[in-house]
Amino acid sequence: MTSPAHKEKDVFIDIADEIVATSQDLLKTKHGAREKLLALSEQLKYSVEIQPTRFVCIQIAIDLNVFGILAENATTSVSLSQIVEQTGKDATLLSRILKHLAATGVIAENGANQYSATAFSSALVEPKYRDGIHFNLAVAAPAIHSIPQYLAQINFEHPNNIADGPFQLGHNTQKPLFGWLKENPERARQFNNYMNGYRQGKKSWCDADFYPVETRLNAESNPSSIAIVDVGGGFGHDLEELKSKHPTLSGKLVLQDLPPM
Repeated sequence: MTSPAHKEKDVFIDIADEIVATSQDLLKTKHGAREKLLALSEQLKYSVEIQPTRFVCIQIAIDLNVFGILAENATTSVSLSQIVEQTGKDATLLSRILKHLAATGVIAENGANQYSATAFSSALVEPKYRDGIHFNLAVAAPAIHSIPQYLAQINFEHPNNIADGPFQLGHNTQKPLFGWLKENPERARQFNNYMNGYRQGKKSWCDADFYPVETRLNAESNPSSIAIVDVGGGFGHDLEELKSKHPTLSGKLVLQDLPPM
C-alpha cells in the first residue's frame, strides 16, 4: 500500500495542476474561476498544514473506526446516520468531527451529511500509518508542549541530560525515552510501526542512486565478516530492505535493539 506521505504528494500535484488550469481560466475572465481558485488555495493550505485540531479529530476518528467504515464503502458515500449506527455514538458530536475532517481535507464531504474516504484517510486504516497518529498525539505532543516550561525551569541553559528534559517533564518520569517505552509496550509497538511507516514513499538509502552500497560495502567485506550493524534497528526493516535490494552483498547483517523488539 502506498504511504500517506506518497499519497499526499500525489494530492499536492493534483491540486497544483488544477490551480494552474484555473489560473488560466481566471486570466480569461471565466465565470467562477476566482472562487474556484480561492477554494483550491485553501485545499493546498490544508494539505500541507499540520493543525492541532486536525490531529485531534483524526485520533477520534481512528478510535471510532470512522476511516475503516469509509474505506469499506470506497465506491459510495456514507451518511452520518450510517456512521452513527455503526459506531453507536452521538450524532451531533460525530457531525462536528466529520465536518472538521472534511473541512481540513482528511475525508470528502459529497453532500449534506454524506462522506467518503480519501487516499489519506484510507491509509490511516493501516496500523503502521495509524500508529503514527497514536504515538505523536500521546507520546510526542506532551514532550513538545513541555519544552517552553522546561527551558524556563533551567533558565534556558542547554540541556545535557537524557533523563532530565521535556520528555520527562511531559510524562512525569525520570526515565529516558527508550527506558520509558520498555515499560509501556503498547507505545513501543506504536513507535516501531510509526518508524516503519515513516519512510514509506520516500527515497531509501538502499537505493542505488542514493548511496553506492555495492561498491562501498562489498569492497571492504567478505562473507565471514560483519558488513553492517543496525543499532536501534527495530524490527529489522532496514536490513531486510538492504538484503532485498542488494542480494549479493557480502558480509553479515547484524540487528541490535532492545530484547522486546
